[in-house]
Amino acid sequence: MSTVQKDSNSSERRTQQRIEVQIPIDVTRSGLETPIRVLNRDISWGGAMFVLTEPLLQDRDSIQISLPWIQGERIVADAQVLRVKQLEDGQYLVAVRFFSLSPLNHTRLEKLLKILKPDKTDAQAGLRGLVRELEINAHDVDEFRRMLGQLATGNLVVTVFDSYTVNQSIRLRISGPDNVSTLRLRARIE
Repeated sequence: MSTVQKDSNSSERRTQQRIEVQIPIDVTRSGLETPIRVLNRDISWGGAMFVLTEPLLQDRDSIQISLPWIQGERIVADAQVLRVKQLEDGQYLVAVRFFSLSPLNHTRLEKLLKILKPDKTDAQAGLRGLVRELEINAHDVDEFRRMLGQLATGNLVVTVFDSYTVNQSIRLRISGPDNVSTLRLRARIE
């Protein structure tokens, strides 16, 4: 196993806390007949990092990752390759961003992160520190509909008081007035 040196830019690129966990995962890409079994290095709400022995992936490739879950079940996520870096030992370190998870897999991923969370002193903290959340409250039904219309076009614009990083994945929560339900989404800052 190689030691990975973190360059000064790697910490600047990360927008969520990564949890070190070395488990075998399966990676699937179109053009590959069978999934590749790789060793995962770390995971976050927004993505993962793993090691390949051969240069089978390139930046911007779309892949599917399958992580083990309880009772033989799996957590499946569609992801995009962000970076592939060759290590001194000839292996390849691959960083990916999750871009699509089913509601079931999303829930499983959040439960996994809570289980693996390094600081478990605050049992009520949930995912605090592991994912940035933006909560928006619509004051009336018309405002809620306007927000949903913007979401449908992929262009919800809001003014916020905290800074976010371009391409950062966040948990977006839009709450309507009392008689309208709350919408929870995985979103990306552009």
